[in-house]
Amino acid sequence: MPRENPDPPYYSDLYKVLAPVLREIWRSAAAVVACSEGLRELALQTAPTQAFDVIPDGIDLDKFQPALRGDVSKVRILGIGRLIPRKGFDTLIRAAAALKEKSAAPFEVEIVGDGPERKALEALTEGFGLSKVVRFAGTVPYERLSERYANADIYALTSHAEGMPLVVLEAMATGLPIVATDVQGMDELVTDGVNGRRFRVDDANALAIHLAELVDDAGTRRAFGAASRERVEVYSWGNVAEAYLEVLSKATRR
Repeated sequence: MPRENPDPPYYSDLYKVLAPVLREIWRSAAAVVACSEGLRELALQTAPTQAFDVIPDGIDLDKFQPALRGDVSKVRILGIGRLIPRKGFDTLIRAAAALKEKSAAPFEVEIVGDGPERKALEALTEGFGLSKVVRFAGTVPYERLSERYANADIYALTSHAEGMPLVVLEAMATGLPIVATDVQGMDELVTDGVNGRRFRVDDANALAIHLAELVDDAGTRRAFGAASRERVEVYSWGNVAEAYLEVLSKATRR
């Protein structure tokens, strides 16, 4: 499906080649499912008359449980993802530099993941003098990721494009406030002022402002985090499975 400024860039040409194939595959299918309204809208650009059901990704609510850290001496901001341009981790680093000027409270940033941009991101971190503030954890086995969420106080998503990011669902299930770019799926997960904040892609200053609000106010962090957990309950695998069974039932009747 087409995206603005795809990563890698050659995807834009690939979409043009694949569009007729995708339309034929979708047309011949009994049902086609998108994981968010944002992706459904993108798919409609390729096939305007195609019917799409929307069923979100699911989350294991038993594996990812709220971790009540209470008052902390240093607020931990977490970001997880492959270190590629589309994930926008440079925005998080630039925001961390601005946050030092906007908040007197101690904080640290942990970036979990690896990829081709790691050296460039580490150099950017050093250039801002943030080597003691921003930590690159590298790849963490999935079975250990819940520990990273549990040791965090804020989750930051800086992606340029998404569908229904599992990392945000996992962070919400852990009871974290979310600060995220206003990309596909985020309007369905994050309500501004309720369980987090949304901001424009690449706007490091806006991200810094939102992070400062949460770094400085533990009460807001807790309130947003509780709202995240409450909101994510509908994304349990039980509910998602029921939605897929309903789609399959309709497809069978057709």
